[in-house]
Amino acid sequence: MTDHPRGSEELGRALDAHALTVVPTPPPIRAVLDAAHRRTARRRAGALVACGAAFLTAVVLVTVPGGPPSSPAKPLPAAPPEAPERSPVRIVTPGEKVTVWRDQTIWLTGDGRQCDQLRSARPSCLMMTTEKPSVGPVIGTVVGERAYWSGHFTAPGAARIVARAADGVHPATMVVLADESGWGGWYTSMPAGDGPSHLPESLIVYNASGKVIVEQKLSGDGDGDGDGDGDGVRDEG
Repeated sequence: MTDHPRGSEELGRALDAHALTVVPTPPPIRAVLDAAHRRTARRRAGALVACGAAFLTAVVLVTVPGGPPSSPAKPLPAAPPEAPERSPVRIVTPGEKVTVWRDQTIWLTGDGRQCDQLRSARPSCLMMTTEKPSVGPVIGTVVGERAYWSGHFTAPGAARIVARAADGVHPATMVVLADESGWGGWYTSMPAGDGPSHLPESLIVYNASGKVIVEQKLSGDGDGDGDGDGDGVRDEG
């Protein structure tokens, strides 16, 4: 640089003349974009590596034997107690006939009687009372190797009726009116017995808690112990 005024002016004109001869080049936009993409890709790769490491750590914590559980195990709830077993119950209207087998039917009347009928025989009806618990057979039918029995019961609180035979216990279906008067009919089937009457050994009525209300032992002559009217058995085999 020179401090002479004339020299400074000449130098300025020379620099201006040189500047006019310089052609500007375009900015490196592609290089800038490529560099930005590389930086973004590196950041994404780093994030994926971090997430993968966290996932593997969680898997190791869960699957390593002997490792501490994530939360204490809760005890399973105790199973509820089983409800007392009950007989199937069929609620009928007065006079509605229930078929035990083919032409063997039972029904209840509005004046308190339980009736049975086998084929075209005369109906057998018994006036029921709740003064003394009772259970008994009225009629039965043997068809091949099976016996079909029906009868009556009077036992307030009755929840289950079974017929006990040599081969085990056979549940009976209870037939009752909707008024829950404590009496009604029952019917069941079982393998035919060896004797001429095919009668089960006994009939038992239970309440809802499993206590015996009444048990009727049956004799082998088809008459039971005096309960019922017109007891009988017909062989259809």
